[in-house]
Amino acid sequence: MGWLTEFQGDFERAEPTYEEMLKLSRELGDKGNTATALNSLAVMAAARGNNERARVLLEENMAVLRELDERNTSTMLKKYHVLYLIGHLALLVEGDYARGTALWEESLELARDLGNDLLAGMTLGSLAYAAVLRGDYERATALSEEALAVAYELGSAGAGIIPEALVNRGLAALGQGDYNRAMASFEEALVMSQNLGLKATVSNALEAMASLAAALGEATRAARLWGVAEASRVVTGIALPSGDWALHEPYLAAARSGLGEAEWEEALGEGRAMSLEEAAEYALAIEANPAPHTTPVAEEPSADQPTVALTAREKEVAVLVAKEMTNRQIASKLTLSEHTVATHVRNVLKKLRLHSRNQVATWFTEHQPLP
Repeated sequence: MGWLTEFQGDFERAEPTYEEMLKLSRELGDKGNTATALNSLAVMAAARGNNERARVLLEENMAVLRELDERNTSTMLKKYHVLYLIGHLALLVEGDYARGTALWEESLELARDLGNDLLAGMTLGSLAYAAVLRGDYERATALSEEALAVAYELGSAGAGIIPEALVNRGLAALGQGDYNRAMASFEEALVMSQNLGLKATVSNALEAMASLAAALGEATRAARLWGVAEASRVVTGIALPSGDWALHEPYLAAARSGLGEAEWEEALGEGRAMSLEEAAEYALAIEANPAPHTTPVAEEPSADQPTVALTAREKEVAVLVAKEMTNRQIASKLTLSEHTVATHVRNVLKKLRLHSRNQVATWFTEHQPLP
């Protein structure tokens, strides 16, 4: 139950669940589950920015693990998690990239020794993030691609790895000035993380898109996206790591300076007022320039002129559907996953009030020329 509620971003329920697990494990003298509970609570503490508590829990965890058989698969798995989290603290809290990377590489070796491809894929994604923070964008890209390859091989079991790996690949592209590739990666990450309910990754994707908007000179857009990301972190209780702030701050500072303090604060407030659904729609509309957040007034569309508010990516997908391309062909052309393409197709059909792919071509014939 702790893992499920944590995965859903409901830390308020996850933490007391782990506390109860720890209490019961200690009463039973169950050192294996004591270690698991300690590690889970350390993850909660680190996510909330309570790093001292995380360190105390990890130290206790290591003491418990020393009393267990090191060759046991279960013990090796628990050691993986402890090493991984200590690496997280070293990298993101202490700013010790070398030590953090070394600990994650040791974690990766353990995951591979265990034959656990899921953990290996997650760790590869984390190593890609470490490379982004160091400015080693080529290595970050290679590690992200390796993480994605592992995730796709795992199928549905690896779905949770994909959005973060896409964010890291996009950040590497952003650092290299490849804005089109960065946008494609961030878009896909945002759509997938929303579908999977990964609230932490939704925030990460929105923050990355804010930096991209700033790099493109879209200061107002950058402020709005950063504002909604800030609001999402307040709601989930997931703190912004100092490493993430160091990564995004130069882009945001430039945008803030160009826009002016008053306008920046106004746009930031507009972003904070958006719901996550509104923010995602705004983020995915590449050329969008929406008015400040207001309560929409519903209007009944006329029969001959349906209301259409497709995002730029949905328009691209709709055109290719109208040209009778399959989801796999569209995914290949737009460098997206088939899962993301299927989501866009569903959105297109819903917004155009259609029931089949064949009707999309007819819609273009009736309403606008097919590009």
